[in-house]
Amino acid sequence: MKIFYWCPYISNVATINAVLNSIESINKYSKNGLQPYLINAVGEWNLKKNILDEKKIKVINFYNRNLMQYLPKLGFIQSRFTYFIIFFLTVFKLHKIIKEKKPDYIVVHLITFIPLFLLSVFNYETKFILRVSGYPKLNYIREIFWKIISYKISLITVPTVSTLNLLISKKIFTEDKIFYLPDPVLKIEDIQKKYNENFLIKNQLSKKNSLISIGRLTKQKNFVFLIKKFNEIKKKYNN
Repeated sequence: MKIFYWCPYISNVATINAVLNSIESINKYSKNGLQPYLINAVGEWNLKKNILDEKKIKVINFYNRNLMQYLPKLGFIQSRFTYFIIFFLTVFKLHKIIKEKKPDYIVVHLITFIPLFLLSVFNYETKFILRVSGYPKLNYIREIFWKIISYKISLITVPTVSTLNLLISKKIFTEDKIFYLPDPVLKIEDIQKKYNENFLIKNQLSKKNSLISIGRLTKQKNFVFLIKKFNEIKKKYNN
């Protein structure tokens, strides 16, 4: 059984590790019953080549070089322009490979409108699984589009209960298709390794009260709110 993973990315997000760990887990536990492949749409996964080789992940390359390096990544308008370019660079190649290779499943992670557009136009033997990463912004266009093709999507997985409740309340998909599935990001052996390597930091943090926040410096993570609240806490508690 062949499973394709579609996850073109323009910035480092947790979804990248989730995809890698998902494929690694399938290779480790399926006893060769499942064959996962990662689609390298515009060369974005070239940056992870060492990890892909280490984990022995099979890759389908649409292009021989990293085209992503030439595309803008920061800013709302620039990123939308990049999505537009990626669409035209990959839509025909993705259609061709689905028709020729006939994977049993394709798991759609990021830049989902490309495979979902194809699904709305063509009838494939391949079953599409939509992975909704994070808490989606359900603008009018996205909500209508998802509703139109909902009957063609075999499964929808979400990483949080709040996203699960949102999709159920919006009635975009039938409830029996939506499943709560946390991201497989944390690996105990990696945590233990990092813990042992960062012995100095570990001991420094253990000697005082610490508040730590980890995340990308983007609007969604809302560090501005966090900094303001830290300032309020500092005024109230001197230590």
